[in-house]
Amino acid sequence: MKIIIFFAVLFCLSNFSFSQEIKTEEKVLSNDENTLVLYTLPTCGRCNKTREYLKNNNIQFVEYDIKSDKENKEKMYDQLYSKTKFKGGSVTMPVIIYKNEISYSIKNLDKFLVTIK
Repeated sequence: MKIIIFFAVLFCLSNFSFSQEIKTEEKVLSNDENTLVLYTLPTCGRCNKTREYLKNNNIQFVEYDIKSDKENKEKMYDQLYSKTKFKGGSVTMPVIIYKNEISYSIKNLDKFLVTIK
């Protein structure tokens, strides 16, 4: 019985350290100006379309869900207020940060997406 508990604890600890490595890697990727940062909502069709376009075109990106994590939402709005002319109100999702440019409330999403390389 002690052996089973030992291996169960070992398994849990190895999974914990693996998930921490992934989170660290995501933070590193999001700080690279060539890595696209995508702020999304889970029920957003435009967000889903953008995600699929990026995956289909092998464009590296880091995604942050602003509904499930308040910190992500605050981070997105901090970026909008500090680095754009955004003065408040609603934002049409997704919000995309790429090569130090923030794009939000994108009117023609299809046209915009083909400019990402």
